[in-house]
Amino acid sequence: RDLVRSRGLGDVYKRQLLQMLATGNYYVCFCDGKMFEARKKSNDFVILTNLKSGVYAEIPVDSLVRGIRLGLFSLKQK
Repeated sequence: RDLVRSRGLGDVYKRQLLQMLATGNYYVCFCDGKMFEARKKSNDFVILTNLKSGVYAEIPVDSLVRGIRLGLFSLKQK
């Protein structure tokens, strides 16, 4: 018999986040006031670009989801 596994909330958050970032209309705001432009690179990575310095980094989507859930940073619409 076929069993369909339930997706966890982490998968739901990740999918929603990727859909939002694919639009290119969001910033990631850290609790210390730094702001980064956020863009989807792939289903596994996001590119964060510092708005002041232009320095960018690739981070795993799972890390971004975890940080948002922990309140370390938030998403702001442009």
